[in-house]
Formats: sequence, structure tokens, C-alpha cells
Amino acid sequence: MASIKSRWESLQTKRGGVLRRAREAARLTIPALMPPEGSDENSSLPTPYQSLGSFGVNNLASKLLLALLPPGTSFFRLQIADSVVEELGAERDAVEEALRKLENRAMSRIESSNFRVTLHQVLKHLIVTGNALLLIPTEGPARMYSLNQYCVVRDAYGVVTEAVIKETVHPSTLKEDVRKACAVDPSPKSGREEVDVYTKIELKNGGKFVEYFQEINDIEVPESRGRNKVSESPFIFLRWTAVENEDYGRGLVEEYIGDLHGLDVISKAILSFSAAAGKIVLFVHPNATT
Repeated sequence: MASIKSRWESLQTKRGGVLRRAREAARLTIPALMPPEGSDENSSLPTPYQSLGSFGVNNLASKLLLALLPPGTSFFRLQIADSVVEELGAERDAVEEALRKLENRAMSRIESSNFRVTLHQVLKHLIVTGNALLLIPTEGPARMYSLNQYCVVRDAYGVVTEAVIKETVHPSTLKEDVRKACAVDPSPKSGREEVDVYTKIELKNGGKFVEYFQEINDIEVPESRGRNKVSESPFIFLRWTAVENEDYGRGLVEEYIGDLHGLDVISKAILSFSAAAGKIVLFVHPNATT
């Protein structure tokens, strides 16, 4: 059986054009959303010559966030059918009061967690790159994966049939039993400051269940296997615009990439001309004593 790492390398080669488009869109808007390949926190990112792209992305993402998660108001409502109330033999007022408590409990969990911040980041990635992976575990905070961290395979209906996630973590963040089972040495003498963790997600049983597990150093991580119904899967693969027979989506910025590129070129030319026009050159008067 092939390792998840080999499958990642196979799927990554088919994703090169998608990443190039995403990085170009990020370069004209918010470069930090999709930095150039090989960049880290110490790298200098490209600086656009205009701020219209960044302003538009942040403004639209904030408006979408307010529409999806309005502050102080529940964005959903739990209801129950009359037949179910009769079957339970309870009064409708008591049932609706219990449902309102569930709504308030869910909203309290959302407000007390970082879900709003994570969702805002997801919306910005969708607008710019057109793709984002949202992980909502049963316990713990939600997390987002950007396009350069995962690969997907979709069927003709756009359903994700296979996905691979690549994370780079420090060995000290792994549990001791995981380090021993996967032959990870956390000591500084090992020369490995970081280790790659691969997660594979597959659709099983005719599309009814989602199965996933992890590998480190081509060794399966103990107790990493999981199985959920498709409707209960913690992995949500999002696209801004779905194009037929394409595994990845296209962002809103791509629809206006020509205008943003032209504006960036013009802004650069205006800045260069202003710098040249503002240059002051002093000449010596020909009749001066000097």
C-alpha cells in the first residue's frame, strides 16, 4: 500500500496551475493569504502598489461574516413538527423553550470560541484563492487550511472523494507515544526541527461514510483513524465558484484580475513619475563668482 506522502506528491503536481493563479491573486490583494513558494515568517512579501484589492477583500469578507454570524443574534432556529410534539405527549411551549435553550447554548459556544475569527479568515481565502478547508472537530476550536496545505479529488458531481492534508509541526507538540511509534526524535541533536504530518480523507461505502487517518515518516499514527457519516464529517471543503470537471474552485478576485493588474501597473508608474518629478537639481549660475 502506497504511503500518504507519495499520494500527496502525486496530487501536488496536478495543482501547480491552481497555486500560481492563487498566488497572483494574493499578490494584488493580500499577499499574506498565499505567500510565494518557500516563504516563511522571516520572508519579505511582495507589496502591491495599490490598496484597492486589499480594501475590497476585507470589506466583502466583513460583510459576509456579519450576514452569516450576526452579533448578538442567532443565525438559525430550531423547530419541531406538530406530529413529533403529539408523539412526545408534551406541550409545544415547553418544547420550544427547550429548543431556545439549545440555540443559546450553541451561540454561546460560537462566541466563546475562535470560530468567528476562523470563519473570517476562510471567507478571505475563498474570495482571493477560491478554496479553503474548514475543520470543525467535536472538541476543540475550529481550524482552517489554506490551498497550499491540502489536495483534493472530486467526482463529476463536485463531491470530494479523496483529500490529503500536509501539516508541518514541531516534534515537541506530538504526544510521546506518537513520537515513539513514528520514530520521531524531538532532541535538538536529531537535526529535525520540524516534522510533516499527512492526513488522508476518503469517501467509503458508496459515499455514505468518510474515513481518515494520519501518517508520520510513512508510519500510521496510533489512534488516528476515524469514521463519520458524510453529513457529520468534520472536514468541510469549500469553493467560491465551482467549475465543472475541476477539483478546485476559482475566487472572486480572479474575475477582476485584469483590472487589478492594470491598476497596479498604473499606480507603480504614477509613483515612479512622482518620484522623478519631485527631484530637485541645483545648477550654478554662469555669472556667479563660484
